[in-house]
Amino acid sequence: MGTLQEELEKYQMANRQKPVKKREVSKKRDENLSERDLRDLMGVDRQILSRKRGGAYRVK
Repeated sequence: MGTLQEELEKYQMANRQKPVKKREVSKKRDENLSERDLRDLMGVDRQILSRKRGGAYRVK
């Protein structure tokens, strides 16, 4: 029977692992962008860039 503090830490550790995986996936997706796509993104405003990273539409 763990103390309340131990249970809280266990809960936080379990929740901490999920976002890390998402971050790794988005890093890989950013690496898959070609240089031409990155150059196109430089002139594009933040909203569209975040929508592209969110996968609302695919980058070829």
